[in-house]
Amino acid sequence: MKNSGRTALISDIHSNYISLEVLYYELKTENIDNIIFLGDYLTDCPYPMKTVEIIKALKDEYNSVFIRGNREDYLLDYYYNKPDWSSPSGRGSLKYTYDNTDLEFVEFFIDMPLSIIDENHIYCHGSPEKNTELLHWNRENTDNWLLKTDLDIIGGHTHVQGIYTKHGRTIINPGSVGIALGKGKEGNYAIMENKNGEIRYELKSYPYDYMKLYKEFLKSNLFEIGGYFTRAIYRNIVTGKPITMFLLRDAFNAARAEGIEGDIIPESYWARAAEKYGLTGDLND
Repeated sequence: MKNSGRTALISDIHSNYISLEVLYYELKTENIDNIIFLGDYLTDCPYPMKTVEIIKALKDEYNSVFIRGNREDYLLDYYYNKPDWSSPSGRGSLKYTYDNTDLEFVEFFIDMPLSIIDENHIYCHGSPEKNTELLHWNRENTDNWLLKTDLDIIGGHTHVQGIYTKHGRTIINPGSVGIALGKGKEGNYAIMENKNGEIRYELKSYPYDYMKLYKEFLKSNLFEIGGYFTRAIYRNIVTGKPITMFLLRDAFNAARAEGIEGDIIPESYWARAAEKYGLTGDLND
């Protein structure tokens, strides 16, 4: 892949078409030549085909490259294998997305690469080898990647925007368009500019109408279909805090303590954890 001009780095849309639509119009003011999509296009927010239509429009208007995220792998696993997605909080949001997405777009994920390389960078979702690996700053696995690579890494997955340098190498994370962690109630992306061989990065944020998104959650019935996990997703969006991670940790720890193994746990464990994080009442408090 040739790195030239101004490139928008977009990651972790997660079906938040309301945020993506704002970004669509913002990019028109940024003199963008290319877009690199870093994965996790769908799941977790309502009406996934509205996100698909905006992605198609961006693809038509800009030179675009697509990386496969872990959410694409989940949807492809259902496409091929039809695992048990009956648990509302465990898999309800994924099943909703699959059922409401044209198969043509799911099949578009099949040929997406896990990573791509140009003369200066490795582009990936999580890490260059695993789209589920989290490259948080000041972590051993992150520092090991920077130690062993000759290229800078551009990736997403953590939903945390930032630039981190160690061992003479840098990771650039544009943050999340759809479920940004940090301030809350905003979308994140980045612009990479290559001007005569000098590469610069600009981290960008923008507000959007999160209450309009809330109304879409209500209209789609996704809070019920996706259970407490989806309610936690919305709280992530509003607060900028990783409520879903706390919910997952507490629900599964409680289940394991009572001898329940596996990826699917009874809804009662989700409900117990949800009480702790205020997910049973007004989500906008």
